[in-house]
Amino acid sequence: PNIIADSLKISCYNAGHDGQTIFYEQAIIRMALSRYTPKLVIVDLNPEEMYYRDIHYDRLNVLAPYYVDEPELRDIYLLKGIRDRNRSDGLLVHPSTEAAQNFWMTHDAFQEWILPINSEKIKMFSKIYQFNSSILDILAGIYKNRKSESGFKPLKGIITEQKAQELIRENAELRNQKGKVVDNNKVKGLEEMLSNLTSKGTKVFVTMSPALAPFTTEPSYETIVNVCKKYNVPFTDYSRDTRYDHLNYFFDNHMNKEGANLFSSHLASDIKKTFFTPTASILE
Repeated sequence: PNIIADSLKISCYNAGHDGQTIFYEQAIIRMALSRYTPKLVIVDLNPEEMYYRDIHYDRLNVLAPYYVDEPELRDIYLLKGIRDRNRSDGLLVHPSTEAAQNFWMTHDAFQEWILPINSEKIKMFSKIYQFNSSILDILAGIYKNRKSESGFKPLKGIITEQKAQELIRENAELRNQKGKVVDNNKVKGLEEMLSNLTSKGTKVFVTMSPALAPFTTEPSYETIVNVCKKYNVPFTDYSRDTRYDHLNYFFDNHMNKEGANLFSSHLASDIKKTFFTPTASILE
């Protein structure tokens, strides 16, 4: 953030959260826009986060402590109790299309029909439940105490060749999984973010960070590109940029401090070219 701030002459903060997805980013944007209008928002995405995964809904518990005081976040948090089922107003949740069409072969179909409710809405009546997910975060904050640079916590160290190859294989297996479905809730979340930000005059720059192996064109990737085109938002995939094709820039799947600093410098330069030169390309 500091490199970007110095280059663009604006204050900058990294509001990302490791392991989170578009839902968390959607919540952050809603909270920000309820208070002020930022000049620039950089949205960093990974194609895998756009697919439906139960664990992504489980991780919505990070928003639970804010459920009461931040009403604009409630419908995002309540997705935890809806997931891929069909939404309805209030407490009821209709069974998923899959459960309706193939009752006997769908996991948890019986529960969806017998208890067609959003259980998270009921649980939120408990003041204790809202903070169940906070204990580990609080302890980590106390004992880890890793210094933050405007929200960014740099990773120090260099990944080994063996570990890099292991992660590349794991990532390839993840990308090649069969039956992956782009999550409509996430697509709607991304569209809401870009629509709300651009309508308020905020400059938005969507990226994919450098990676150990470049992302490939797949349904989720194409979805991100198409949404960016729809809202005329610049998109750049840095995972295919050969300038970062060095293990010295990585700690694990994430870049280390040296790599992050290099990426931030290039990112700031590209943002300048995109928004402050009349011939800048909208989509790279």
